Amino acid sequence: MIDERPPSIHPVDRLLGPGGTLARLLPGYEAREAQLAFARDVAAVLEHGGALFAEAPTGVGKSLGYLVPALQWSRREKSPVVVSTHTKQLQGQLTDADLPVLAGAFDPAPRVVRLKGKHNYLCPRRLRLHFADQKKKSAAATRAESEARAWAQATATGDLDEFPWSSYPGGAALRPRLAFEPGFCNASACRPGGDCPWRKARALAAKAEVVVVNHALLVTALPGSNVLPPYRALVVDEAHHLDSVITAQATIEQGLPRLDALLEQTGGLPAGARSAHAPASSSLDAIVVGAASVLGAPERAELAAQVEGMRALGAPLRDAARDFFAAVAAGLGGKGDPGGPYEPRARFRQLEELTGPSYDALERLFEGARVGEDRLRACAAALARGPRSPLLDDLAGDLAGVAGGWQEWHADLRFLTDPRSGSHVYWRSGARAESATVVAAPVEVADIVRTKLLPDVTSLVLASATLATNRTFRHVRDRLGLGEGSDLAVTERVYPSPFDFPRQLGAFVLDARQARTATAGLGGDDVALAAIESLAREVGRNTLVLFTSHVKLRRAARRLKDALGTATVWAQDVDGSAVELARRFRDARGVTLLGVASFWEGVDFPGEALEVLVVAGLPFPVPDDPLVEARRERVEAEGERGFARVDLPEAVLRFRQGVGRLLRRRTDRGVIVLLDDRVVTKGYGVHFRNGLPVPLRSVGTPAELAAQAAAFLRDRGEGVA
Repeated sequence: MIDERPPSIHPVDRLLGPGGTLARLLPGYEAREAQLAFARDVAAVLEHGGALFAEAPTGVGKSLGYLVPALQWSRREKSPVVVSTHTKQLQGQLTDADLPVLAGAFDPAPRVVRLKGKHNYLCPRRLRLHFADQKKKSAAATRAESEARAWAQATATGDLDEFPWSSYPGGAALRPRLAFEPGFCNASACRPGGDCPWRKARALAAKAEVVVVNHALLVTALPGSNVLPPYRALVVDEAHHLDSVITAQATIEQGLPRLDALLEQTGGLPAGARSAHAPASSSLDAIVVGAASVLGAPERAELAAQVEGMRALGAPLRDAARDFFAAVAAGLGGKGDPGGPYEPRARFRQLEELTGPSYDALERLFEGARVGEDRLRACAAALARGPRSPLLDDLAGDLAGVAGGWQEWHADLRFLTDPRSGSHVYWRSGARAESATVVAAPVEVADIVRTKLLPDVTSLVLASATLATNRTFRHVRDRLGLGEGSDLAVTERVYPSPFDFPRQLGAFVLDARQARTATAGLGGDDVALAAIESLAREVGRNTLVLFTSHVKLRRAARRLKDALGTATVWAQDVDGSAVELARRFRDARGVTLLGVASFWEGVDFPGEALEVLVVAGLPFPVPDDPLVEARRERVEAEGERGFARVDLPEAVLRFRQGVGRLLRRRTDRGVIVLLDDRVVTKGYGVHFRNGLPVPLRSVGTPAELAAQAAAFLRDRGEGVA
């Protein structure tokens, strides 16, 4: 008997497939098979549990590919899905562009909330205190303050990113003084008016079907923190960044600026160390003034005495800190590049390596920290002896915030100067006391992921345009503790790109040996510069050159500006910030832009905004990076090669991210040029070549390279759809 029933249609196909809801709603909509395959896999993981590692190249449409099944599952299960991105920009794209596309496809419309970190929201209490203090001193408001106050009265969300702080003199410094700050956040202090934007945002998130966060908030809002609603389904986009974000969040760092921020709160920061935008009065001063009308005379006197003691503690404590950090800097012995983009740094395994033979400055720091804690406890005791009142509850909450920051600083200093934790790597950096820091970072984050981030997660999707290295997910799985034996059953998928790479992309590598012979024995860097100059002259298209070294970038900028003119050669941090240059580059034509770290990923230059991408060097980690060094040692202790397990996969992932800057749409065409021929002369070069979607063509001279690149763009450019 023949079954004549029509084949069942997958739920995601009903929205994303040919003839589906979006095809009916959106003119010109085109279903993509890779997107459908990805969406089905996401739906399966949400439905049955497990982890999906998904590499979905640019053009697949992975955002809608996970949002559709996430919304369907959330609506069916009455449980939220948390979607995490690396950047606020992608957060905004999801909530402001992608999700509105789906609004007409769901009835009722999806409940989606974008939640940012606390410091991105206005604190109305800090706003009131700021202007109350200004009024007492009869100071006229700056334009930044006036405009910010008007915005604060009108905003519905309190999202500080809504206001153009940098457009006004002093605005950038004003923003953090009006932002959420833990010391000002307590239940009693925030009762009046119920106007806390952070609380409102969290309340909305608690009722959402999809909560969109960034990785930094995801890592800090661990289960049990009451920041995010309880969830068991998590989608991580830009997942190749998750490891580094967790590492950064778990890293402890101390330097003079951190102590200065504490002393600013207590009124103990010496006048010579204060910034021009320092507040007129400290947090403790405000507590004394506020408590004056409520406390009895003995308590007022005790509180004032302890606050004055905290203020007096500031100068000797900062002197001790300056002496300590001067010893930290001196111990580096002139290593590194003082005054350059990289401060000198070195690991330490014993306290003597950090301080030298004398512990005097450190002992003075610990003694000052102990005295400060005693004085803050005495302040709390004075407040506690007063009559119960909402005002004293408010002030006690403020004092607890100051004391908590002080205790955390003290505990971190003890941890950093006792380098016996086998789970952390310790190092010092900085050429001067003012810039010196002491740092401890976790060598591995796998335990943090398993025990803190994912204890309640049953369905996990990790997606990125570049997640695999040499066609395997082992590196990212191991880094996140999701390798063999993981509690979550793991599925791995690489989805095909929609791009026609042979037609859209040309890839060339300069043969350094032949090039040196052809250019009368020029050195490697000179040959590379000759190639960049030839490309600029012959091709004349927008060109992005990716460097791995600030030093080499600055040297190249000087040479290329002399050869090509300053108007057509722009260098990051020489001619503007990365953000500014990226904006200008999109609108320019015939410009050569030289960039470092921030241009390897996260920038989008579609069409003619970028047609030639030059990779000046393979992006291996800095060899003496303490964290990379420690990870290499741990791998080698397990009997494997550190280079193969640590350096190489990191470099390949970064290389693939850089290559991904070139083609952003199916109508784009471009040329990739590699000026580091280790990609063909070294055995490990195959890992990089496998990261390219087309074969490399080896070229012997800069002139020939430029000619072939120009020919590809010219001869194959006709009739591109």
